[in-house]
Amino acid sequence: MDINPLVSKLAQVRSRIRILLAGNSLCFFVVTICVLIVGTFLLDWLFHLPTGARAVLLVLMVAIMVRGALQFLIRPFGLKLTDDAVALLVQARNPQFGDSLISAIQLSRELKSDATTESRAMIAAAVAEITARLQPEDFSKSVTAGPLLKPALTALLLMALVLGYGVIQPAHARLWLNRCLLLGGQEWPPETVMDVRIANLKQYRHETDSEGNFEVWVPEGSAILVEAIARGVVPNAVQLHKFALPRSEEARPITIEIANQPDSDVFEYRFGRVNESFGFFVTGNDDSDEVPFFTIHVRTAPRVEELLVDYDLPDYINDVGRKDRSDIREYNVVGPRGTQVAMHFRTTSDVAQFDVIVDENSDDPIQLKPTVEGGRVFLWQFQLDKDHFYTYRLIGANGAPSREAPNFNISAQPDLPPDIAIQRPDTTTVDVTAMATLPLKFRVLDDYQVGEIVLRWSA
Repeated sequence: MDINPLVSKLAQVRSRIRILLAGNSLCFFVVTICVLIVGTFLLDWLFHLPTGARAVLLVLMVAIMVRGALQFLIRPFGLKLTDDAVALLVQARNPQFGDSLISAIQLSRELKSDATTESRAMIAAAVAEITARLQPEDFSKSVTAGPLLKPALTALLLMALVLGYGVIQPAHARLWLNRCLLLGGQEWPPETVMDVRIANLKQYRHETDSEGNFEVWVPEGSAILVEAIARGVVPNAVQLHKFALPRSEEARPITIEIANQPDSDVFEYRFGRVNESFGFFVTGNDDSDEVPFFTIHVRTAPRVEELLVDYDLPDYINDVGRKDRSDIREYNVVGPRGTQVAMHFRTTSDVAQFDVIVDENSDDPIQLKPTVEGGRVFLWQFQLDKDHFYTYRLIGANGAPSREAPNFNISAQPDLPPDIAIQRPDTTTVDVTAMATLPLKFRVLDDYQVGEIVLRWSA
């Protein structure tokens, strides 16, 4: 009997073995790729690897994948599975066959050989008997897909986890692709992102550049409230780094530790009454960059550094010997009524507007002009007529307003009438003879000086 039916069955088993080997190899290849993806992802995420280290990882990953492809995908298809090897496998899975299957394969091979010394008839009879007995058997049951189940489930689980994470976190997937495969320069997002702003920024002139940095112009003495909001992992404290301007590479910043309130992601710090320009930025946890960087330009407020007052007294006071006064350093003006006053204000910096407010009449201030175009000396002239109080308000050429000045007094002293008192005689009626001499004594007081005394009498 022809042994070809058994050979065909063994060929089917061989094909099944190759398919299962290919599936098993594919599972191991998928597991290898998933492990490489997860491994490179975690290494780069945890350590933020530089480009050189990522390039080395990429070369290793490609080398492992090539080796895995050769070992798991190509080599199994080049594996030689002889009829003898397949027959031994079938016999091992079917103990009831004994050695009959391998014997039939080998005996049939001897029949085709001229070197056999046994009886060909006996060999042919033995082969025919074995073929007839084994032909009804199902050899395919000798090779099942059971051993492939565990590798397949492992590969599918890892692949689902990797693909699922890529769907849930597409930004991370793109970052891994950019950094680990394309060796790009895109950075991993930090665990903590500090959102820094100046709470009262709208009060001041400011500009923002393309990178999100700020330049702010504030008047001298302003208060600046900084708010830092931590997104993501909230640290226990953040650091505010302050630099003097202009900033130099050698200069070390002043670092201020700022703690937050319990269960709050907001950190606050207040710069009170700033008087010089500076810059600052805030860091926290792994957000260590200098963006946004705030440059605070402090506009120095103008001040009155000197005030000289000239008094031109009325003629009636000059006539009695009182002289005019000049260059008097005082803010409170005191003088006789009718005095011409000239006040010379000298400022510390250029002034765009100089207002004098009299008796709190801020709606109608007196605007002073410099005595010389572009100068810093301002003149205010007026005549003392009654009591007032005044203050002043300056706006610098840089737009900074002056600090609030106190109120000062303007006192116009009236010229009171002389005080006359008759001391002798000390009574209103005096009896005297016709030729008697009557002595007279009187006192005259004046707040400035007595000019002329006239005695009037009648019979």
